[in-house]
Amino acid sequence: MSIKIIDYGVCNALSVKNMLNRIGFPCSIVKSPNEINISDKLILPGIGSFDNGMNNLKNLSWISYFKNEFDYEKNYLLGLCLGMQILLDDSEEGNLGGLGLISGKVKKLNFDNNNKIPNIGWRKLTIKNLSLLTNELQFDDQFYFVHSYYCDVSDDTSIVAISSHAISFPAIIQKNNVFGCQFHPEKSNIYGMKILKSFANL
Repeated sequence: MSIKIIDYGVCNALSVKNMLNRIGFPCSIVKSPNEINISDKLILPGIGSFDNGMNNLKNLSWISYFKNEFDYEKNYLLGLCLGMQILLDDSEEGNLGGLGLISGKVKKLNFDNNNKIPNIGWRKLTIKNLSLLTNELQFDDQFYFVHSYYCDVSDDTSIVAISSHAISFPAIIQKNNVFGCQFHPEKSNIYGMKILKSFANL
């Protein structure tokens, strides 16, 4: 089993690859579902707008792959930042539907005098539900966020951890073998390494 990082034109796939290499896990960047083996673990990074991400995934045949070919009982998928938001049903940011792998809607963060948009910086997490993805985390671990939208997940049992910026929002979500992180583990130093290591060891 190997890790494949999906490059669909709106992500920092190389940064994720470099971080995985630093912690000793072989991986490769792929652009087409034709490059995937049946036992691969997939990482879906993402930066930018929801509709642009979905259009790029569609044009590269990834949407069809996730809907018809990916085995959600045997394989693992991890979405990062925009990649996490794409896992949901739809978004206030655009008009297109998401992958619908975790029920919920992507909404814009609230603005107030003390919390401006986007949410940029290091934030702690509060664990809400057990997950193998968070086994190595400690109370004081912090993660790097850059986002203006958040995932309003329909089922609270899918929320693994929360953080806050004017409101509390899901920072890690999971449904069976599908995971999402709103923060950037590849930019979160040793703390992000823990997340990626746990995913690689699933």
